[in-house]
Amino acid sequence: MSSYKSGFTLIEILLAITLIVMLMAFTFPVVLSITQRTDVDNANERLYQSLIRAQQLAKNQAYNTVWGVYIDETNSRYVIFSGDTYASRNTALDESIVISPDITFTGSTHTEIVFEQITGKALNALPITINVQSGAFIKNIEINATGLIIK
Repeated sequence: MSSYKSGFTLIEILLAITLIVMLMAFTFPVVLSITQRTDVDNANERLYQSLIRAQQLAKNQAYNTVWGVYIDETNSRYVIFSGDTYASRNTALDESIVISPDITFTGSTHTEIVFEQITGKALNALPITINVQSGAFIKNIEINATGLIIK
């Protein structure tokens, strides 16, 4: 009668743990890359939609005022506002759009873009190029002199 003990040897357990750690080491950068790309895509689309909405509100003369978008990088959000500037806006009409805190903005010194009534042209110095960035991923939005918003 032989006495075999069932179970795993120390070498088998260490080999399994090593394989799991190696798999995790290879998949983490891929997952991080996908997350950053998704964050940039979402932030870019939300900024584009916010700019379009503010421009449409200005063209339609909603509440008989100009409308704009404020890029609040500190609080990770965009704010669609009514008024000549973000500081002098009517806060009751604010629309806040939350974005990922990992997003940064480059390419423009403009933190607020204001559109004039009827024409929808940006009142800021033009053209404006805003880069939405996370890690190595960058997307651009441009507003030209005619008020066209290009992504």
